[in-house]
Amino acid sequence: MRYTNEFLGLMKNPRYKLARLVFNDLISGNAPDEKVLKKLYKNSYKSMLSLSKDFKITGELRKHVNAPSLITDARLATVKDNNYRKIHHELLKFQIPEIKHLKKFFGEYSKTVQTSYKLFIEAKKTRKSGISMTCHHNRVACTFYELIKDNPEVNHYASIAALHDFVEDLMYSLKDEEGNRYTIENYEAFLNKFIPKDLQEPIQLLTNHYDMILKYVDYHLDRQGKRFNKENLLEFLGHMKPDTMAQLGSFVRKIMLVVRGSEYTETSSKDYLEEMKWKCYTELYIPELVKISYKDKEHLLLLVKLVDLSDNNNALEGMDLPSKIKNIRKSIITCDLISKLDKAKLLEDYVLELSEDALVKAEFLVIKDLMMQESVLDFYVDALVKIEKMKDVFCH
Repeated sequence: MRYTNEFLGLMKNPRYKLARLVFNDLISGNAPDEKVLKKLYKNSYKSMLSLSKDFKITGELRKHVNAPSLITDARLATVKDNNYRKIHHELLKFQIPEIKHLKKFFGEYSKTVQTSYKLFIEAKKTRKSGISMTCHHNRVACTFYELIKDNPEVNHYASIAALHDFVEDLMYSLKDEEGNRYTIENYEAFLNKFIPKDLQEPIQLLTNHYDMILKYVDYHLDRQGKRFNKENLLEFLGHMKPDTMAQLGSFVRKIMLVVRGSEYTETSSKDYLEEMKWKCYTELYIPELVKISYKDKEHLLLLVKLVDLSDNNNALEGMDLPSKIKNIRKSIITCDLISKLDKAKLLEDYVLELSEDALVKAEFLVIKDLMMQESVLDFYVDALVKIEKMKDVFCH
């Protein structure tokens, strides 16, 4: 088990051991011990007992493992590289790094990667923390480079890693030569303009086209003054005429199948959009990426995804709570799917590392709430809600 510095700080708090006991009971499906609750929450303990009475999660508990730290070690080693430091320093200032520093990592694709960084910076694409998205792209790519630096195709795969978000995050922001924004209608023209032919297929595999299409529909429904609900979503997807779409038609058809097969409860447009994005991620995007990668013997593409998720987990403190929970769950779901197909165990050490890190971070989010000394009832309920939302992290 590898604890973060934040978690190690929690463990020094005298309330930690009691909160850990309560947490262990809750995820095991047991009512917390009354004596422990009384010590932890004093006069409020009976309310905690009442709140816990009907709380149950089922499944086999995930066990902590003595996981390797290959991705973490590579990320730490990368920070010591002079070229990486110079690139990253520029990106943090929203400046374009020089080709000579990119060459080591990206070789013949250095200009393509430089252009990507330039376009993201010009489009003012930032993460919630305010840092340029390019910092994440570059860290993922250079960490990946460190992991496979002895592979003769390292520049090829590191460049794919640098561009893994390019289509999804940038296409709708850029314009063609005539000043028109790129959309789904000119998707192929966008690929051909910005991405070398030999990188297009792997980058497309890593691109979550389902997310792109759902955002596209949401944008147009909003412009039409319509809600993003099941009826309007299916109607709009049908009008897109997926049978006439060259590359994206199959994605539209599969979204329609998922939407039709899902129960619908009246909710806000934003919540329904997020629900459909999550269903498409877990039922379509990740399973397809895993299966296609193994079919084509491209397990290194999955390693790009694992490094991407690991980097996001490493930056959880800069995310809002829903994003934290989503990334932790994405990590576990991806690792579980890879484990089922990875017969040759090519990625076993990376999967163990990412899943263990995700489990530790999920525990941190809950135990921190259980340790609070003010508004204890509110935080106790928050802890129960988080356990429920992350039950697929805590249990198989």
